Amino acid sequence: MNTANQMCLECGKPLKGRRDKKYCDDQCRNNYNNKQQHGTDEPVRRINHILKRNRQILKEALGNDRTIVLAHEALLEKGYDFTYHTDQFVTQTNQVYHYCYDYGLKKNDNNRYMIVKKMEKKN
Repeated sequence: MNTANQMCLECGKPLKGRRDKKYCDDQCRNNYNNKQQHGTDEPVRRINHILKRNRQILKEALGNDRTIVLAHEALLEKGYDFTYHTDQFVTQTNQVYHYCYDYGLKKNDNNRYMIVKKMEKKN
C-alpha cells in the first residue's frame, strides 16, 4: 500500500505501508527526533556534562579514602568547575558542604578543600 505521496520526514524518500507512517525506518525516526531535541535541551546537556565531570574528579581524587584535602588550584587543574553543584548541606556549626551528587566539598582555610563521600543511610 502506498501512502499517497507521503515522504519520510528525515530523508525525503517515498513511504510505503500505513497511511500514518512518517519515517521509512527506525534510523530515520531516531535521526529526526535527535535533531528536533538537540537545540532545545542544550543548556541542560551542557550542565549535566559539567556535573558528571565534577563528580568523576571528586571520585578519582578521593579514591578509597574517607576524606582528602586538596588545594583549590589542584581541583582547577583537573577541570573542576566550582560554579555547579547538585546539593548543599550546612552543618549545625555552619560549615557548608557543596555536593556533586554523592561527593562533596567543604572549603577549609588556606584555599583548600576537603572532599567527602555522602554516607548512605541504613534502613
